[in-house]
Amino acid sequence: MKEKMMKLKGYKLNRYNFMLIICLVAITTFTASCTNPSSNPKTTSSSQPSSETSSIQYPTSDTTNTSGTDEEAKPTSEVVESDRRYSLVGTVDTKFYQTVSPESQGMSSELLYDMYQEITARGLDFHHIMILRNGKIVTEAHYYPYGADDLHIVNSITKDFTSALIGIAIDDGLIGGVDDPVVNYFENQVIDNMSDNKRKLTIENLLTMTAGMDWTETGNYSGDKDTYTQMWKSDNQIQFILDRDIVKLPGTSFYYNTGASHLLSGILTNATGKSAFDYGTEKLFEPLGIHKLFWSADNQGVSSGGSRLFIAPIDLAKFGMLYLEHGKFQGKQLLQEDWIKISTSKIINTPHGIAGRWGYGYQWWMNSFGGYSGRGYAGQYLFVLPEKNIVAVFMGSMGNNFYAPEQLMRDYVLKSVLSDNQIPANDTSDIALRAIEKELSIEPAAYPIPLMPKIASIVDAKIFTLENGESFTLDFDLVTSDSSNISNSSNTQKSNTAFATLTWHVENSNYVVKVGLDGIYRFTNCLNFYADGKVSEVGFMGSWVNDNTFQIKICPTDADSTYTLTLEYNGDKLSKTLITDMLGY
Repeated sequence: MKEKMMKLKGYKLNRYNFMLIICLVAITTFTASCTNPSSNPKTTSSSQPSSETSSIQYPTSDTTNTSGTDEEAKPTSEVVESDRRYSLVGTVDTKFYQTVSPESQGMSSELLYDMYQEITARGLDFHHIMILRNGKIVTEAHYYPYGADDLHIVNSITKDFTSALIGIAIDDGLIGGVDDPVVNYFENQVIDNMSDNKRKLTIENLLTMTAGMDWTETGNYSGDKDTYTQMWKSDNQIQFILDRDIVKLPGTSFYYNTGASHLLSGILTNATGKSAFDYGTEKLFEPLGIHKLFWSADNQGVSSGGSRLFIAPIDLAKFGMLYLEHGKFQGKQLLQEDWIKISTSKIINTPHGIAGRWGYGYQWWMNSFGGYSGRGYAGQYLFVLPEKNIVAVFMGSMGNNFYAPEQLMRDYVLKSVLSDNQIPANDTSDIALRAIEKELSIEPAAYPIPLMPKIASIVDAKIFTLENGESFTLDFDLVTSDSSNISNSSNTQKSNTAFATLTWHVENSNYVVKVGLDGIYRFTNCLNFYADGKVSEVGFMGSWVNDNTFQIKICPTDADSTYTLTLEYNGDKLSKTLITDMLGY
């Protein structure tokens, strides 16, 4: 079976082994021979952060004992770019919406400032926040190192785009209606476990998560019993879903099922003759002025209907504004108002909903405080509040704080709405709000290059080779420090540059990334860790945490998590611990 894997330098980590784990720890111990290359040219680049292109794979969760070889890796260079079959590669218009003072839109800048203070006090890991009222931005923040034009995975908010495209295809006459039987769109496929219930299964049942399917999806995406995991491990994802038993009468009860959303994408493909990505580009993305986007696909090229869409914050806001404006964008009707009305109305109760308990429409969740929202794993939210004329975007890595965006909306954003009209200016609070927005986005000041422990000189520029041929090297470009500045410290050397060079070798290729040593990420373009065909910008930053342990923070700017790689040296043995900061539902 083909299995979609995370990739970072020659090691494999199954994405599904940690999708709901707050902090997965994988420990690997190697016994390797350390070889000193006969020639080891040092990097002479500037200490300023750089962005390079490399093909990287993420570390393993396996535990192995290996003995090394002395073979030196041969340097190679490989440029990678996102697969054009699944991506739009234009630019993001980060200034599409005007930014105005909250008071001009009847909101309190002081309360919005307090929201950011609350986020900091609680240590919430947000990447992007954007709040619009009346089609104008009243506040936005992009937390370092995440940029305003970065794509970001939105996970299950993908479902809302799939829902919209179903509505458009119905309006185009390519799909008969929501009452159409699902099997009618797969007449050329042999479907196992046919039954009266399966014949009764309709498109609306998929939209409302009332398929009655034999399906287990509780958020434990690492479990063997998780059907979502099984689906992605299968050879043919659509066939896997079609073959599932329908164990309850469709339409009678809610059960969260990302497979149902993916089946909707399969229906779109068969009905339109195009993938949801291609159909969406024509009918939705280009008309909305969305020119940069990535939408992953399954083994058969069917766009992932329930997850794996990457989009910039402002472009997600455009999608929310489309719904707020009853399907119109710049005067053009892209989506029928009737479809929006029914899609965002409570159709089914969700007493045990995986992401909400206030009801569900056509792939949209109802909010406890009114309006509706798209909600995605790890705390991705798109709020639409028609009564307040508000659209809000939250992207980040929330962990067990999955509902934090909803709490912030209730306690700060909604309370900041004081009037439907302009209120008196509050220049002091507005200046403070803009200052904190800017502060959150700025790269921190670099700190002086620290002294390193003695073991740094032992491992510096040496190749640790494993029995499977994989190897890695840390090059610190060391210089000995003036002993008068060392005192009694055991740290006796430092890097000549503000970064180390980390080289992984796998499959006869070398892949090189810079690792910031001064508290600043160095960025490299890498193949995405689980969305096949996507290139991600990944930051690396490292430090010695004790006399024999080097720790590297890994930050993909389009992901819902970060990673910590710890390398502990003991002679020719290396213990490696990978902590996946997978924060989220």
